[in-house]
Amino acid sequence: MDAGTAAPLIVSCDAYGARNNQLPTTLDNMIAERRLPPIIAVMVANGGGDGRGSQRGLEYDAVSGRYAEFVEAEVLPKVEQNYGVKLTKDPEGRATMGSSSGGSAALAMAWYRTDLYHRVLTT
Repeated sequence: MDAGTAAPLIVSCDAYGARNNQLPTTLDNMIAERRLPPIIAVMVANGGGDGRGSQRGLEYDAVSGRYAEFVEAEVLPKVEQNYGVKLTKDPEGRATMGSSSGGSAALAMAWYRTDLYHRVLTT
């Protein structure tokens, strides 16, 4: 990818796939095999706890666009700033994914912010 070119991204809710480097390894292999273009994976860990009233529950189980707003306003600008990359604003080049409550968050991101995410994987 050329310097300054806006990169596609995938936002992993609850850092899904981060355990044992599953997601980074899978993406690296698919990119090396030219099955995917170079893509930036942003793996966001939850705020802690589980269940009703927990920070994780507020982030992931509240069906609204708030989590997408948080990612857009706070996380992605830090990624661009800290790593010197430019992330695409094109919703065709953006994906979100997660499982369980992280899947709920991914679905809500794509549901409420169709202007930001056209691709979602949730289990």
